[in-house]
Amino acid sequence: MKSWIWQFVVVAGLLAGTQSAKAGAVGLADWCINANGDTSTACNGAGSGGTDIGGEAVINLGAFDTTLEPGNNTLGSVSIAVTNATNAYYNFYADYDVDYPTEGSFLDQGGGGGLPANISGSINDPGAPNGCTGPTTPSGCALFDQFYNNNFDDLNHETVGQNSPPNVCCDVAWGLGISGVTGTGVVTFTVSDTLPATSYYLEQTNIATGNSIYLTVTSTVTAPATSGVPEPSTFGLGILSLAGGLVIWKRRRAA
Repeated sequence: MKSWIWQFVVVAGLLAGTQSAKAGAVGLADWCINANGDTSTACNGAGSGGTDIGGEAVINLGAFDTTLEPGNNTLGSVSIAVTNATNAYYNFYADYDVDYPTEGSFLDQGGGGGLPANISGSINDPGAPNGCTGPTTPSGCALFDQFYNNNFDDLNHETVGQNSPPNVCCDVAWGLGISGVTGTGVVTFTVSDTLPATSYYLEQTNIATGNSIYLTVTSTVTAPATSGVPEPSTFGLGILSLAGGLVIWKRRRAA
């Protein structure tokens, strides 16, 4: 389990019950999918889904609302049908604004946590590294760079200490990815205003209203069973032994 859960759990405690509060009208400023290095098949301004360049993943945006601000966004899920993948990764990036029509883009903060070993992520201002805190990656704290290069720093850079009412502080975006995907199945990224049943998630909360949205990733991808060379059965060994004995007996009798 990633160490960032402690930072996120503290955030969740300080929010005191806001996890169950559902978001009102939500705005979406930007979004993108990185399918094992392909960011052109499903990305804001680049593609609306389909088969990625590698041919092993089909990205379905049918249940995902791509409506951009100032329109109201109803969230949703992205499903990626994976076939015969080998150690692949799939990342999701989005810049949402909770309660956008009334609160704008600069009153949100990050939360969540408990990410398993094969799942990584980050929460940050989409304009970072300016003002970015915590350890940095080779590309700095720029969240989209981490999403693009598959090197999330597993940190929440937008915490309660930075955003305290009534201060207008920070815009928030998030990235989440799953790695080591091998086999066939479906990877699903879900954005919802309902607290997930999974033990891990990313959270974005408006500090003025207490409303939240959540991001999770799940996978049904499984590798095919490997079959080794079966050991010969006892019966088979007996047959071979008998045949060998007959050959030796015939040769001796002929001699």
